[in-house]
Amino acid sequence: MEHVHLSRAADAAVDQRPLNLRQIEIFRAIMLSGSICSAGRMLHVSQPAISRMLALAESRLGYLLFERTKQRLVPTPEARRLYAEIEDVYNRMCQINSLAVNLAHGGVATLKVATSSCFEQVMLPRALSSLQSQISQLQVQIRTFKAAEIANQLLGGNVDLGISLSSIDHPRLITQQIGEDRVVCVMPRSSPLRRKAAIKAEDLLAQPWISYPAHAPLGRVQRRFFGTRSEAGYAIEADSPVAAASYVKNGLGSTLVNLSSLPPEIRERVVVRPLAQDLSIGIWASYSNLTPPSVVCQKLIATIACLAREQQQQDGTPVAAMAEPAKRVSRA
Repeated sequence: MEHVHLSRAADAAVDQRPLNLRQIEIFRAIMLSGSICSAGRMLHVSQPAISRMLALAESRLGYLLFERTKQRLVPTPEARRLYAEIEDVYNRMCQINSLAVNLAHGGVATLKVATSSCFEQVMLPRALSSLQSQISQLQVQIRTFKAAEIANQLLGGNVDLGISLSSIDHPRLITQQIGEDRVVCVMPRSSPLRRKAAIKAEDLLAQPWISYPAHAPLGRVQRRFFGTRSEAGYAIEADSPVAAASYVKNGLGSTLVNLSSLPPEIRERVVVRPLAQDLSIGIWASYSNLTPPSVVCQKLIATIACLAREQQQQDGTPVAAMAEPAKRVSRA
């Protein structure tokens, strides 16, 4: 391992001022993201500026915060100890800010959610309708992101809860599967596949079909369905099931989607068929492991889990034992 050495005694003699808030913010961003480049994206700051601020922070402290390798930054023991204290203070500040906002709105319960776009179609509207009947003053902020971006939103303290189609692995997050969503084939009304009771991989490959990127949650399901033929001959590659269903609606091909991504107005304009191979995709909830989720957050998780079970029962698919979702702390 190659190191960039600091002259600790010399630096300490020159500059022993404490870290300022901006340096602490940059140090925290690097710890959370694992690299200067990712920290810059989190803070909307250029990579050279992050590097300069980190160098200045290490100069002030008189010791290294990270060991430099060719591919990443590895926190030193001093950095890990410092980060634990900073994170405690940061989360306390978030709690104070949340309380201040709630007091300004007369004690309104607030919840910030980052989610995949497919859950905005059916699942989240139904869950929030149920939640509003339980909590009289509820304010929810919902933003849609890709799974990797949901992790950044959680780590940055911008949201309280992430709901996605894939698990998020990070040592600072808890991820639990709260349900399963059935995967089906959606096709234009004019498709010859509409006559089939269940769709096989070779059926879909024989017609124009819509694919997903290999790294996307449904891209992984697609590989299970098609096997080695998952890259063969697709007409369009969509980045989400919501976009794919829109292309199907306009007659551009057939595709695989999870049922939660199909609102009634889309179902009325396409044909939905089960797959010959029974496939489903997980519904995952993620939140910080530094503080317990709020009561409102827990209620939303429980409501989505209940709706997922009801959906499985309505569709006649096997119901997983989801009464007590298995908690899984993600590890690096």
